[in-house]
Amino acid sequence: MRKKQLGWVGIVLVVAVAGSLAAWAAGTPEEKVVEKAVAVKLAEKSVTVFPVVITPDKGFGPDFRKRIGEVVGMLLERADMEKVQLAEAEFLPKEGEKVEQVAGAFGRFVAGRKIETPYALFAEIHGTPKTGPQAIRTIVVNTAGNVVLAEEIQKDAFAESGPMVPKDPMSCCVFIANRLREPWGLADPLRKDAPKGEVQENWRKRSGIPTDEEIAAIKERAVKLQEGLAKSSLQICPVYAFRKPDQDSTVKLAAMLADAGFASVQAAENGPDLNVQGSPNEQEVLWRTARKALAYFQEHAPSGEYVLVADFGIGRTEERVKVGAVHWMILDRQGDWVMVDYQNSHHEDFQRIDPDSVEDCLELVKVRLKKRLAEAK
Repeated sequence: MRKKQLGWVGIVLVVAVAGSLAAWAAGTPEEKVVEKAVAVKLAEKSVTVFPVVITPDKGFGPDFRKRIGEVVGMLLERADMEKVQLAEAEFLPKEGEKVEQVAGAFGRFVAGRKIETPYALFAEIHGTPKTGPQAIRTIVVNTAGNVVLAEEIQKDAFAESGPMVPKDPMSCCVFIANRLREPWGLADPLRKDAPKGEVQENWRKRSGIPTDEEIAAIKERAVKLQEGLAKSSLQICPVYAFRKPDQDSTVKLAAMLADAGFASVQAAENGPDLNVQGSPNEQEVLWRTARKALAYFQEHAPSGEYVLVADFGIGRTEERVKVGAVHWMILDRQGDWVMVDYQNSHHEDFQRIDPDSVEDCLELVKVRLKKRLAEAK
């Protein structure tokens, strides 16, 4: 297979056109090498998304891989892909193979199955929790198994290859979706008015995200909180960091929020257990935590008007502390949600503070709480 070093360091892009599956398998397909994915134009906005593989496999099981694929599918829906289906079957490439070899194998894999869309998508992320993403492969084949797009982008080319530099599986999903915008003529998947498709609706139901009616009720409670802020007390439940309660950080957060406008802010000694099942879907983790807090306070009513719960997705590698997400929420005396907020690398405040410690996470909670209170006016 011919290769050409591209202007963007680390990108090898292969587009096979009019080549039969047999020719591809034999290593002599008709092919055209182009410089970037924008040169590929795909006609029908319809695709089957296969589970996304992380190489090397560091305990990422099939459910995790499917969920990552689901996130890619949801982002494509938001980008105006007209039809997105999620494959149940899983394609696992051989480690050590080059992108064109993986693309050919995926083509043969798809050709042996009946998919209901004209295209199939497979992506592979190279990296570990310690190193972060080192390379991202994106492969598209048609129903006959012919490869129409296969690219590998190395870490040193991430910044030149998309609007966001991927740092974790979720941001890798955004990166993959953005790489496919030009070939399919898609829109920005992160825009505020992006449509909600079937994949997102199924995901919403499973992840426990509130309905539109519930969200409207939360907003009303937030307005009520803002209106009575100066007469209301706030209790800070034990902050969770490194998957356990941190009373010292709880006291610090109470002091940091003393000027937030509440009549009083105090650190509490008791609160809900915030350890929940993990997921590559950050919203799912958020709402599992929120529902656990709701159940706790409906059974153990707080003594004050409001209570704040915070959970930091923070961990240590051999080299540094890494923050994946910051979740916090306020509930009222009835145990109902008043504010629910999360921040990760996709959000402006998270990017600005760039947290790498518990103290940074506390600062982010303070910044976000004050903003949310201002927005509720």
